[in-house]
Amino acid sequence: PRSLYEVQSESVATELHLAHLLHSGSTTRVKRVPITATRKWTVAEFHRIRDRVLRYVKPEYNTSVNILSIERICNPALDQRLYNAFFQLHKKDCVPELLIHGTYSNSAENIISNGFNVGTQGMFGAGIYFATDTSKSVQYARDNNVKTLLLCEVLLGKTLICTSAQTNLNLQTVQNQGYDSVFARRGTKSTQGVLNDEYIVYRPEQATPRYLVKFTTSTVHGRNELKRTEIKENDGNTAQEYFKVLDRVGRYIRDEHNVSVQILSIEKIENPILDMRLRDISQRMHGRK
Repeated sequence: PRSLYEVQSESVATELHLAHLLHSGSTTRVKRVPITATRKWTVAEFHRIRDRVLRYVKPEYNTSVNILSIERICNPALDQRLYNAFFQLHKKDCVPELLIHGTYSNSAENIISNGFNVGTQGMFGAGIYFATDTSKSVQYARDNNVKTLLLCEVLLGKTLICTSAQTNLNLQTVQNQGYDSVFARRGTKSTQGVLNDEYIVYRPEQATPRYLVKFTTSTVHGRNELKRTEIKENDGNTAQEYFKVLDRVGRYIRDEHNVSVQILSIEKIENPILDMRLRDISQRMHGRK
């Protein structure tokens, strides 16, 4: 069971978020604010959203994501609608989750202006689908060049957990069971479920777009492209690298007493997926300096 502190903290967070939504509903104009790393008042927010997107790029999809821009979205009408939806949930001790929705750029603009529409079909019925993993959502961002993701605040309320497809679900069937949303658990492909986590809501009022992310993608070739090159001392192309590695290993060995080591071979490993991860981390660290 949760501690009283956890319950109180969650309640305070809920009240604060509701107050924010209510305040934003006091105006009518849609506000779009560029979030960049060059403005001191948005740099922390920029890295938080950038990290949220890049952290969930899955290597197995062999896709690299390059973020071009981030905008914070505030549509007072949609925020007010989200605020009102909170009081209709079966579970009220919750705050909106920041989930990802991939779509065409023109559809994203329509969602920003008018909110979501409930889909007509899907693995879990006619609902609005969100993901935690960027790679999953990128599949639905199908513009040819610059693509679009929406990071949305989604009120999940009480969640029905599904481990296999249920195409007959809709607002009425979910609500009749006492739930507000569906959670399709990852790793359930063997039972006709999903590979990655998905969340589905059946009322447009339960979601509002909060960030618009523009990006491009490039293909990163996977494990079959793993490259291993033997580095030899008598090879003019690799000799310098060979002795550099040998010196590094030798310095470590000299620190150990009574140890004799014979080096048989040295291989250079190139893994495009891991190299991409390291570049992303390096860029994030450099951006924070």
